[in-house]
Amino acid sequence: MAKLRSELLPVLGEENLIPKDMDLVADNGDDSFGYAVGELISILSADECRQYRKIIPGYSEYIWTCTPWKIDDAGYADGVRLCHTGYGGALYDSDALDSYGVAPLVIFKSSIFQSHPLGRDDNMPEEQSASDEDLKTFLFG
Repeated sequence: MAKLRSELLPVLGEENLIPKDMDLVADNGDDSFGYAVGELISILSADECRQYRKIIPGYSEYIWTCTPWKIDDAGYADGVRLCHTGYGGALYDSDALDSYGVAPLVIFKSSIFQSHPLGRDDNMPEEQSASDEDLKTFLFG
């Protein structure tokens, strides 16, 4: 998470993001890891992968979730859930030592989509929205 924060926050701008709590409950229901509260950049939980699977891009590799597979009696996570969006959002578990992808999750404030950098101006009809290219230019320069 530190790498995501250090590389993405300067590009996205903290002022443009809404904090999100990450539920770290394991698939076996163990909630001893609690929540990561107020994260500006997070990753999906296994439940969010299920909920949003129709709108998550189809990546060619597994992506990590923040959901432990189970937490053992000593309090250690035994595996972490993976989501393979390219195959309909199927969930798997794997050791955290394995190398897979990460899909950062951010929630943008709606106000950034109403400003001029996205191509809007006072004469633009309200129902007209910015193009994908406008959004990429606004976010990544």
